[in-house]
Formats: sequence, structure tokens, C-alpha cells
Amino acid sequence: MNDVLSALRNEKTRIIGICGMGGVGKTTMVREIIKRLEGTSQLFDDVVMSTVSATVSIRTIQAEIAEPLGMKLNEAPESIRAQMLHERIKQSKRILIILDDVWSELKLQNVGIPFGDHEGCKILLTSRNEEVCKVMGCKDDIFRVQALNKEEAWELFRATVSESLDNNPDLSHVAKLIVDECKGLPIAIITVGKALLPSNGKHEWNTALQELKYSLPENIPGMEPEVYSCIKLSYDKLGSDEVKSYFLLCCLFPEDYDIPIEYLVRYGSSRATFRNTNTVEDVRNKVHSFVGQLKRRYLLLDSLKEECIKMHDIVRDVAISIASKDPYRFMVRSFDAEGGDGGWLGVQKATNQEHYSAISLIDFKLDEDITDGLECQKLELLQLINFYSSEYSHHFKRLKELKVLAFLGMDMSSYLASKRSLALGEPKYLHTLCLEDCELGDISHVIGVFENLEILSFARSQISKLPKEIRDLQRLRILDATDCKGLEEIPHGVLSNLRRLEELYMAESFLNWGPATGSKDETSMASLDEVTSSVHLNVVAIKILMFRCCGMMSFF
Repeated sequence: MNDVLSALRNEKTRIIGICGMGGVGKTTMVREIIKRLEGTSQLFDDVVMSTVSATVSIRTIQAEIAEPLGMKLNEAPESIRAQMLHERIKQSKRILIILDDVWSELKLQNVGIPFGDHEGCKILLTSRNEEVCKVMGCKDDIFRVQALNKEEAWELFRATVSESLDNNPDLSHVAKLIVDECKGLPIAIITVGKALLPSNGKHEWNTALQELKYSLPENIPGMEPEVYSCIKLSYDKLGSDEVKSYFLLCCLFPEDYDIPIEYLVRYGSSRATFRNTNTVEDVRNKVHSFVGQLKRRYLLLDSLKEECIKMHDIVRDVAISIASKDPYRFMVRSFDAEGGDGGWLGVQKATNQEHYSAISLIDFKLDEDITDGLECQKLELLQLINFYSSEYSHHFKRLKELKVLAFLGMDMSSYLASKRSLALGEPKYLHTLCLEDCELGDISHVIGVFENLEILSFARSQISKLPKEIRDLQRLRILDATDCKGLEEIPHGVLSNLRRLEELYMAESFLNWGPATGSKDETSMASLDEVTSSVHLNVVAIKILMFRCCGMMSFF
């Protein structure tokens, strides 16, 4: 780390690489470097960081670099965004751009990084592949992060478990054998250390040692066997199937994703775990306790975003491997726009698809007519992220057991304009419907199909009117229209008819609240008395526009 900092101070150094195997601590080192640079403000005016990952999204990289620079990129094409970012970066006299977890060559000009024509711009990248560092332009400034030696590994393990191991010679002996199985990789040492307690006894520690020796990865490219076995052991040691199921839920999201804990609440509340739970808040408290347990085991990480968590990419790979087997069969697939055998055909060929309980398809595009769909009769959760197709329901059949349906970041306006339903086989027991960050248009013909719906979210979507059919959802407990800036109409009587509604979210959204007239005219707007008179509402987030007599305007 000191060598890297020294290289950053060298005016002639332009690009620096940090390489090493997965789980060795490259990202941890970079974060520590950022902390140290904060104390030396003379070195850089700006320090920004983006996680590149195996599945590259230029738009995401651009946004992560732009945000800390106080810049908001519009929805323009990537090339226009690159020009805007290029000009902004050049305004910084001395800027360090950190590109974490680079798997293959990244064209900096495509992102908008002015490398080559801005002497004040330096690049620091991390990669598992030293050749990637060289291709990106690193020459002499490549720093290799090695695994910990035996003494360092033992000290880390002792610090993770507890130093009381020193007072137990029998346990200390088997503990050192366990540490040897971790091969000096910090992520392996910490996950195992979090899973074992000195109070467990020698027999349990001996069993853990055997499990580490014989638990091997299957079909995970680049996965070190010792890392897989350590994370698998930590998973096996989780106290309950409930916590395990929530851990596996996290792998449904893209790599390096900031996972909102609220998604886990809404996705998981349909599970049998919460059938006897009184309120949504009870569910939320329980999910937060699960997340706390997983973070203490180092299976989940804190996110820089509020109320979010992250999953280390290596931990995610192991989770996907675990989830592909009993008792929870999950399919998690990420694809580029080219498709091919790795695309829809690969999904169709997946073995035991009829047994999957959850499917997540990420960055998936279908331009051609697909004649064969998936028959997943046991599917309970379907999540499509940045998935493009004109025939959504055509690809999924007989989803009668579906409980959670989520479309995230998709343009569905043309599809819904044709008056088609999202029913996908008209699942009778759909509990949660999320249409977030989407282009929606008119969805009135969609809502009436799901009479048992309890959670409905349009957060950050383009929608102009809440359909009056929502008032027929007598089981609805959460209605979320947060940050729907185009929402201008909520018919009178919709909200007051939702007798079981517990939480209403409309912050940065609807403003046209009508007067408390008691009118039942469907052309009039929803009034505040509809909200305040609700018996079960525990959470209300709305924005009210008030005009004072002096003509000033204020928000509450």
C-alpha cells in the first residue's frame, strides 16, 4: 500500500495497477488508500471510484464517476454522456479515477475519461488478471497483492474469532489446521472465523476442518477451492433456514449492486416465514435482524448507500452455486445484447428448470421471435432487470404459483399499450408486484388481474395516473409511488377504499391533493382526508404544496 501511495505521488506515473486473486484484499486496500488520501488534500482535488465488474456497463461506470463530481448525466446516448464527462474531468486540475475489479480491457475514451490529454488525471485499477493491467497501459507500476503468510493469517483469524484460543491448546491446534486450509486469503479466513466460536467445542471444529477439505466448487470459473469451501462452511453454519433463504435472495441482484434492504422485505414477505406476522413493520424488523446476522458473518457488506447492503462478488458466486441446488433452486443469469447460446437458449437448456423457485434475468435483450417459453410450475419469484422484449408473457408459461414479480429498469409502454396483461399465466397468489424505474403508460388493465396483491410499487417510474382499479385491491398493505414525477392524477376514493393499507409512499411525487369535500366524483382528485382517516396506516410519506397568504410557497 505504501508503494502504491508512493507511485501516486510520482508526477510521471499516469496509470497504476493492483492485481491479485479474488478475495486477497485488493478492494479493501483501495478503500484504505482513499482514506489516507483524504488526509493529503494536496495530492488530488478529486478522488472518484467505480466498480467495473465482469459484466461491464458503461452507463453505470459513467454515473458512478459523475456523481461525486456533482454532475448529473442525462439519458443521452453513451457517446454524448462520455463527452460531457470528459469535459467535466478536465476541469479538475488533479483527479484520481479508481476502476475496481476490471476483468478485461476497458476503453477509457468510451467512458469519457480523458486519459492521454489531461496530465492531471491518474488512473488506479484493480484486477485479478495482471495481463489486463498491462493491456490498460500499466508498465512498471503493477503491484501484486499476495496472500497472507502463516503468521499474518493466524493473527487475522485470532482477531476474528477471539484471542481466547491461546488458552485452549487442543482447539488452537485444529484452528491452525483450519487456517492452513484458507491458504492466506483474507475473505476465506474472515468468513470461517465468523462462523466458528471457541464455545462450539473441539468436535465441531474438527467437523468444520473436514468440510473445508472436501467441499469443492462446481463450475465457478476462477474460483479458488479454498475460498469456496470457506464461504460454503460459513453458509452451512447459519442458524436457520430463514437466514439462509435471505442470504440467497441477495444473489438475485447484479454483481456489485447496492441492494436495498427494502427489496428483501418486499420480496421475502410473501414467504411462509411471515404468514403469522401482524404488520409490514414486523417483517421489516425481522429482515433487518437477518441482515445483521449476515453482516456479522461477513457474508454481506455495508453499502455506501443508505439502507442498502452489498455482496462481495466471490460470495455471490458461491451463493449462486448453492442456490442452484436443493432446497432453493434459483437461476441467476446476466447476458449481453448478443444472446446466443449464453442467452435465452442457455436459459431454456438449463436443467430442472421446472423446479426453480426463483429466476433473475439481468441485462437481457431479445430481438427475435422466440417460440418456446419456460414452464416453471414451482416458480415463486421472477425478476427481470433491464430485460427487453416485446412479448414478456410469451417466454414464461404456467406460473400459477408466482408470488413476487419484479420488472426493474424497463420500457414497457409499448407492450402495455397493446392491452396485454402481465399475468404470465395469471398467477392466483401474486403477493408483490414491482414495476420500478420503468416506462409504463396506461396500466389500468393490468392491475385488476392480481386481486390478492399486498405490495404494489411504481417507484421512480414514468406514470401519469394511478388507475382507479387499485381500489379493488382489498389486501394491499404497501403502495409505493415514490419519485414518480409525472404522476398528476389519483382519482378520488382510490386510497380511502384500501382498508388494509399500512404504508403509503409518495414523496417527490403527486402534489395535486384535492380539498376534503367528501365528493365521490371520479373526476375529482384524491384528498388528504382519505389519507388521514385510514385506520391502519403506519407510514405516510407525501409531499404537500402549500400557498401562504403572502404568496410564498413552501413544502412540507
